[in-house]
Amino acid sequence: MKAFSIAALGALLALVVPDTAWAYCQTHTCEFSNTARCDIDPLTGCSSGGPVARWDTACVTYAVEETGSSRSRISPGGLSAVLNAGFRSWSDVECPSGGSPALAAAFRGETSCDEVEYNCGAGDGNNNIAMFRDGASELSSTTIALSTIMARLSTGEILDVDIEINSRDFDFYVSDDQARQDAHDLRLVLNHELGHFLGLSHTRVPGALMRAAYDGNDRFPAADDIEGICRSVPSGNDPSCTAPALVDGGACVGPDSACAPAVEQDETGEAAGCSYLAPRAHRSATQWTLSERAGWLLGLGFGLTIFLRGRFSSSRASARGQRRAKMLHG
Repeated sequence: MKAFSIAALGALLALVVPDTAWAYCQTHTCEFSNTARCDIDPLTGCSSGGPVARWDTACVTYAVEETGSSRSRISPGGLSAVLNAGFRSWSDVECPSGGSPALAAAFRGETSCDEVEYNCGAGDGNNNIAMFRDGASELSSTTIALSTIMARLSTGEILDVDIEINSRDFDFYVSDDQARQDAHDLRLVLNHELGHFLGLSHTRVPGALMRAAYDGNDRFPAADDIEGICRSVPSGNDPSCTAPALVDGGACVGPDSACAPAVEQDETGEAAGCSYLAPRAHRSATQWTLSERAGWLLGLGFGLTIFLRGRFSSSRASARGQRRAKMLHG
Protein backbone atom coordinates (compact mmCIF):
# COMPACT_ATOMS: atom_id res chain seq x y z
CA MET A 1 0.00 0.00 0.00
CA LYS A 2 1.44 3.34 -1.03
CA ALA A 3 1.45 6.12 1.47
CA PHE A 4 -1.60 8.29 1.84
CA SER A 5 -2.81 10.65 4.47
CA ILE A 6 -5.75 12.77 5.22
CA ALA A 7 -5.82 16.27 6.48
CA ALA A 8 -8.92 17.88 7.86
CA LEU A 9 -9.70 20.98 5.91
CA GLY A 10 -11.78 23.32 8.06
CA ALA A 11 -15.47 22.66 7.91
CA LEU A 12 -16.35 26.25 8.70
CA LEU A 13 -15.47 28.62 5.92
CA ALA A 14 -16.39 32.27 6.23
CA LEU A 15 -14.33 34.44 3.96
CA VAL A 16 -16.07 37.50 2.59
CA VAL A 17 -16.01 37.55 -1.21
CA PRO A 18 -17.68 39.79 -3.81
CA ASP A 19 -20.50 38.46 -5.98
CA THR A 20 -18.34 38.28 -9.09
CA ALA A 21 -18.24 35.42 -11.59
CA TRP A 22 -15.03 33.43 -11.88
CA ALA A 23 -14.41 29.74 -12.38
CA TYR A 24 -14.91 26.29 -10.87
CA CYS A 25 -12.29 24.92 -8.47
CA GLN A 26 -10.91 21.41 -8.24
CA THR A 27 -9.62 19.90 -5.01
CA HIS A 28 -5.82 19.51 -4.85
CA THR A 29 -3.83 17.34 -2.47
CA CYS A 30 -2.12 20.36 -0.94
CA GLU A 31 -5.45 20.93 0.83
CA PHE A 32 -5.05 17.57 2.58
CA SER A 33 -1.65 18.14 4.11
CA ASN A 34 1.05 20.68 4.80
CA THR A 35 3.50 18.49 2.86
CA ALA A 36 2.81 20.54 -0.28
CA ARG A 37 2.41 24.26 -0.72
CA CYS A 38 -1.08 25.49 -1.55
CA ASP A 39 -1.19 28.55 -3.77
CA ILE A 40 -4.53 30.37 -3.66
CA ASP A 41 -5.67 32.30 -6.71
CA PRO A 42 -6.74 35.74 -5.41
CA LEU A 43 -9.57 36.01 -7.94
CA THR A 44 -11.07 32.53 -7.97
CA GLY A 45 -10.07 31.40 -4.48
CA CYS A 46 -8.99 28.09 -6.04
CA SER A 47 -6.08 26.15 -4.55
CA SER A 48 -3.26 24.69 -6.61
CA GLY A 49 -0.47 22.42 -5.44
CA GLY A 50 -0.07 18.67 -5.71
CA PRO A 51 -2.26 16.36 -7.82
CA VAL A 52 -5.97 16.94 -8.35
CA ALA A 53 -8.17 14.73 -6.15
CA ARG A 54 -10.02 12.22 -8.31
CA TRP A 55 -11.46 8.73 -8.36
CA ASP A 56 -9.50 6.05 -10.20
CA THR A 57 -12.74 4.41 -11.28
CA ALA A 58 -15.86 5.48 -13.16
CA CYS A 59 -17.92 3.27 -10.86
CA VAL A 60 -18.28 4.59 -7.32
CA THR A 61 -20.21 2.94 -4.52
CA TYR A 62 -22.02 4.24 -1.48
CA ALA A 63 -23.96 3.11 1.57
CA VAL A 64 -26.30 4.82 4.01
CA GLU A 65 -26.42 4.46 7.78
CA GLU A 66 -29.34 2.23 8.73
CA THR A 67 -31.28 4.51 11.10
CA GLY A 68 -31.93 7.52 8.85
CA SER A 69 -33.22 10.58 10.68
CA SER A 70 -36.21 10.42 12.99
CA ARG A 71 -35.95 14.18 13.62
CA SER A 72 -36.35 15.03 9.93
CA ARG A 73 -38.57 12.00 9.27
CA ILE A 74 -36.32 10.69 6.53
CA SER A 75 -35.73 6.96 6.22
CA PRO A 76 -32.49 5.37 5.02
CA GLY A 77 -34.36 4.47 1.85
CA GLY A 78 -35.28 8.10 1.36
CA LEU A 79 -31.66 9.11 1.86
CA SER A 80 -30.37 6.53 -0.64
CA ALA A 81 -32.95 7.68 -3.22
CA VAL A 82 -31.71 11.28 -2.92
CA LEU A 83 -28.10 10.13 -3.32
CA ASN A 84 -28.92 7.97 -6.33
CA ALA A 85 -30.68 10.86 -8.05
CA GLY A 86 -27.84 13.18 -7.05
CA PHE A 87 -25.17 11.03 -8.70
CA ARG A 88 -27.29 10.97 -11.86
CA SER A 89 -27.61 14.75 -11.84
CA TRP A 90 -23.81 14.96 -12.07
CA SER A 91 -23.31 12.10 -14.57
CA ASP A 92 -26.06 13.24 -16.95
CA VAL A 93 -24.81 16.78 -17.58
CA GLU A 94 -23.89 17.71 -21.15
CA CYS A 95 -20.25 18.76 -21.39
CA PRO A 96 -19.38 21.88 -23.44
CA SER A 97 -17.15 19.77 -25.71
CA GLY A 98 -19.82 17.08 -26.10
CA GLY A 99 -20.71 13.92 -24.24
CA SER A 100 -21.21 13.56 -20.51
CA PRO A 101 -19.04 12.36 -17.61
CA ALA A 102 -18.46 8.60 -17.59
CA LEU A 103 -19.77 8.02 -14.10
CA ALA A 104 -22.09 5.58 -12.36
CA ALA A 105 -22.87 4.88 -8.72
CA ALA A 106 -23.91 1.61 -7.09
CA PHE A 107 -25.71 1.32 -3.77
CA ARG A 108 -24.18 -1.17 -1.32
CA GLY A 109 -27.08 -1.06 1.11
CA GLU A 110 -27.71 0.05 4.67
CA THR A 111 -24.80 -0.12 7.07
CA SER A 112 -24.70 -0.31 10.84
CA CYS A 113 -21.57 1.85 10.87
CA ASP A 114 -22.01 5.52 11.74
CA GLU A 115 -18.32 6.45 11.91
CA VAL A 116 -16.14 8.56 9.64
CA GLU A 117 -13.27 6.17 8.97
CA TYR A 118 -11.03 4.48 6.46
CA ASN A 119 -8.95 1.38 7.09
CA CYS A 120 -5.92 0.82 4.84
CA GLY A 121 -6.21 -2.94 4.91
CA ALA A 122 -9.99 -3.44 5.10
CA GLY A 123 -10.64 -3.58 1.35
CA ASP A 124 -14.36 -3.87 0.64
CA GLY A 125 -15.01 -3.49 4.36
CA ASN A 126 -14.65 0.25 3.79
CA ASN A 127 -17.76 2.16 2.75
CA ASN A 128 -18.52 5.61 1.46
CA ILE A 129 -21.24 6.35 3.99
CA ALA A 130 -23.89 9.06 4.17
CA MET A 131 -25.27 9.43 7.69
CA PHE A 132 -27.55 11.72 9.65
CA ARG A 133 -26.47 13.15 12.99
CA ASP A 134 -29.68 13.42 15.03
CA GLY A 135 -27.81 13.43 18.34
CA ALA A 136 -24.48 14.44 19.79
CA SER A 137 -21.64 14.62 17.27
CA GLU A 138 -18.47 16.55 16.48
CA LEU A 139 -20.37 18.74 14.01
CA SER A 140 -20.74 22.32 15.16
CA SER A 141 -24.19 23.87 15.42
CA THR A 142 -23.45 25.96 12.32
CA THR A 143 -22.45 23.05 10.09
CA ILE A 144 -25.25 21.74 7.87
CA ALA A 145 -23.23 18.90 6.35
CA LEU A 146 -19.64 17.75 6.24
CA SER A 147 -17.82 15.61 3.67
CA THR A 148 -14.56 13.99 4.73
CA ILE A 149 -12.35 12.81 1.87
CA MET A 150 -9.45 10.35 2.16
CA ALA A 151 -6.94 10.35 -0.72
CA ARG A 152 -3.40 9.41 -1.69
CA LEU A 153 -1.13 12.43 -1.48
CA SER A 154 1.19 11.10 -4.21
CA THR A 155 -1.48 10.66 -6.90
CA GLY A 156 -4.65 12.37 -5.69
CA GLU A 157 -6.60 9.10 -5.92
CA ILE A 158 -9.70 9.39 -3.73
CA LEU A 159 -10.07 6.34 -1.52
CA ASP A 160 -13.09 7.09 0.62
CA VAL A 161 -15.69 9.80 1.27
CA ASP A 162 -18.04 9.97 4.25
CA ILE A 163 -20.87 12.52 4.45
CA GLU A 164 -22.37 13.65 7.76
CA ILE A 165 -25.69 15.54 7.76
CA ASN A 166 -26.45 17.69 10.81
CA SER A 167 -30.07 16.77 11.54
CA ARG A 168 -29.56 17.69 15.19
CA ASP A 169 -29.49 21.43 14.48
CA PHE A 170 -31.21 21.56 11.07
CA ASP A 171 -34.43 20.19 9.62
CA PHE A 172 -34.53 18.66 6.14
CA TYR A 173 -37.15 17.70 3.57
CA VAL A 174 -36.95 15.55 0.45
CA SER A 175 -39.85 16.55 -1.81
CA ASP A 176 -41.32 19.98 -2.44
CA ASP A 177 -44.65 19.02 -0.90
CA GLN A 178 -42.78 18.33 2.36
CA ALA A 179 -41.13 21.76 2.42
CA ARG A 180 -41.64 23.63 5.68
CA GLN A 181 -40.42 26.83 7.21
CA ASP A 182 -36.73 26.82 8.16
CA ALA A 183 -36.24 23.34 6.68
CA HIS A 184 -33.47 22.70 4.15
CA ASP A 185 -33.75 20.91 0.81
CA LEU A 186 -31.83 17.67 1.31
CA ARG A 187 -31.54 17.21 -2.46
CA LEU A 188 -29.71 20.51 -2.80
CA VAL A 189 -27.47 19.85 0.21
CA LEU A 190 -26.46 16.38 -0.95
CA ASN A 191 -26.00 17.36 -4.61
CA HIS A 192 -23.50 19.95 -3.39
CA GLU A 193 -21.78 17.37 -1.17
CA LEU A 194 -21.57 14.97 -4.10
CA GLY A 195 -19.70 17.66 -6.00
CA HIS A 196 -17.05 17.44 -3.25
CA PHE A 197 -17.32 13.63 -3.39
CA LEU A 198 -16.32 13.86 -7.07
CA GLY A 199 -13.40 16.23 -6.51
CA LEU A 200 -14.80 19.75 -6.77
CA SER A 201 -14.18 22.58 -4.30
CA HIS A 202 -16.12 25.80 -3.78
CA THR A 203 -16.55 28.28 -6.58
CA ARG A 204 -17.30 31.99 -6.37
CA VAL A 205 -19.62 31.96 -9.38
CA PRO A 206 -23.14 33.16 -8.47
CA GLY A 207 -25.82 30.54 -9.08
CA ALA A 208 -23.39 27.61 -9.11
CA LEU A 209 -24.28 24.54 -7.09
CA MET A 210 -20.75 24.49 -5.68
CA ARG A 211 -20.95 28.07 -4.45
CA ALA A 212 -20.45 28.37 -0.70
CA ALA A 213 -23.83 29.92 -0.01
CA TYR A 214 -27.20 28.26 0.47
CA ASP A 215 -29.98 30.07 -1.38
CA GLY A 216 -32.50 27.25 -1.68
CA ASN A 217 -32.57 27.45 -5.48
CA ASP A 218 -29.37 25.97 -6.93
CA ARG A 219 -30.31 22.31 -6.65
CA PHE A 220 -28.68 21.08 -9.87
CA PRO A 221 -25.28 21.65 -11.49
CA ALA A 222 -25.10 24.99 -13.29
CA ALA A 223 -22.78 25.94 -16.17
CA ASP A 224 -19.76 26.49 -13.91
CA ASP A 225 -20.34 23.18 -12.11
CA ILE A 226 -20.69 21.39 -15.45
CA GLU A 227 -17.37 22.74 -16.68
CA GLY A 228 -15.77 21.56 -13.42
CA ILE A 229 -17.15 18.02 -13.46
CA CYS A 230 -16.35 17.64 -17.17
CA ARG A 231 -12.76 18.60 -16.40
CA SER A 232 -12.60 16.23 -13.41
CA VAL A 233 -14.31 13.16 -14.92
CA PRO A 234 -13.51 11.97 -18.47
CA SER A 235 -16.43 11.92 -20.92
CA GLY A 236 -17.80 8.63 -22.19
CA ASN A 237 -20.50 6.06 -21.66
CA ASP A 238 -21.54 5.35 -18.11
CA PRO A 239 -20.19 1.97 -17.01
CA SER A 240 -22.29 -0.94 -15.87
CA CYS A 241 -21.79 -0.58 -12.15
CA THR A 242 -22.31 -3.21 -9.48
CA ALA A 243 -21.56 -2.97 -5.78
CA PRO A 244 -19.88 -5.67 -3.68
CA ALA A 245 -21.97 -7.04 -0.83
CA LEU A 246 -21.46 -5.32 2.51
CA VAL A 247 -18.89 -7.09 4.67
CA ASP A 248 -20.27 -8.23 8.04
CA GLY A 249 -23.47 -6.31 7.44
CA GLY A 250 -21.55 -3.09 6.97
CA ALA A 251 -19.98 -3.05 10.41
CA CYS A 252 -17.34 -0.42 11.15
CA VAL A 253 -13.81 -1.46 10.21
CA GLY A 254 -12.14 0.64 12.92
CA PRO A 255 -8.73 2.32 12.95
CA ASP A 256 -5.90 0.68 11.07
CA SER A 257 -3.09 -0.70 13.23
CA ALA A 258 -0.76 -0.43 10.22
CA CYS A 259 -0.98 3.36 10.41
CA ALA A 260 1.88 4.57 12.57
CA PRO A 261 4.03 7.66 12.96
CA ALA A 262 7.03 5.71 11.64
CA VAL A 263 6.68 3.91 8.31
CA GLU A 264 9.07 1.72 6.35
CA GLN A 265 9.98 2.17 2.70
CA ASP A 266 8.81 -0.34 0.14
CA GLU A 267 10.72 -1.41 -2.96
CA THR A 268 9.59 1.67 -4.89
CA GLY A 269 11.08 3.97 -2.27
CA GLU A 270 7.67 5.12 -1.11
CA ALA A 271 6.50 4.76 2.46
CA ALA A 272 4.71 1.49 3.11
CA GLY A 273 1.41 1.50 4.93
CA CYS A 274 -0.33 4.73 5.85
CA SER A 275 1.38 7.98 6.57
CA TYR A 276 0.42 9.61 9.81
CA LEU A 277 -0.28 13.17 10.85
CA ALA A 278 -0.97 14.17 14.42
CA PRO A 279 -4.45 15.63 15.04
CA ARG A 280 -4.73 19.39 14.99
CA ALA A 281 -6.87 21.47 17.28
CA HIS A 282 -9.89 23.12 15.70
CA ARG A 283 -9.03 26.62 14.53
CA SER A 284 -10.89 29.68 13.36
CA ALA A 285 -14.21 29.27 11.60
CA THR A 286 -13.64 32.39 9.54
CA GLN A 287 -11.03 31.06 7.16
CA TRP A 288 -9.77 27.90 5.46
CA THR A 289 -8.25 25.88 8.27
CA LEU A 290 -6.99 22.47 9.24
CA SER A 291 -9.09 20.91 11.97
CA GLU A 292 -9.23 17.59 13.78
CA ARG A 293 -11.20 14.76 12.20
CA ALA A 294 -9.51 11.66 13.65
CA GLY A 295 -6.24 11.01 15.41
CA TRP A 296 -5.02 8.13 13.28
CA LEU A 297 -6.42 9.42 10.03
CA LEU A 298 -6.63 12.90 8.60
CA GLY A 299 -9.18 13.78 5.97
CA LEU A 300 -10.31 16.64 3.79
CA GLY A 301 -13.44 18.01 5.36
CA PHE A 302 -15.85 20.29 3.57
CA GLY A 303 -18.46 21.79 5.86
CA LEU A 304 -21.85 23.08 4.87
CA THR A 305 -22.33 25.89 7.35
CA ILE A 306 -24.77 28.70 7.88
CA PHE A 307 -23.90 32.05 9.37
CA LEU A 308 -27.18 32.96 11.09
CA ARG A 309 -30.69 31.73 10.46
CA GLY A 310 -32.77 34.19 8.46
CA ARG A 311 -29.87 36.61 7.96
CA PHE A 312 -28.07 37.52 4.77
CA SER A 313 -24.39 36.75 4.60
CA SER A 314 -21.84 37.24 1.85
CA SER A 315 -19.13 35.40 3.74
CA ARG A 316 -17.61 32.18 2.44
CA ALA A 317 -18.57 29.14 4.45
CA SER A 318 -20.13 26.18 2.80
CA ALA A 319 -23.20 25.37 0.80
CA ARG A 320 -26.85 26.26 0.52
CA GLY A 321 -29.93 27.18 2.37
CA GLN A 322 -33.30 28.75 1.95
CA ARG A 323 -34.45 31.66 -0.14
CA ARG A 324 -31.98 33.96 1.55
CA ALA A 325 -28.27 33.56 0.96
CA LYS A 326 -26.93 32.00 4.13
CA MET A 327 -23.32 31.18 4.79
CA LEU A 328 -22.56 27.58 4.73
CA HIS A 329 -20.47 24.88 3.45
CA GLY A 330 -17.99 22.37 1.70
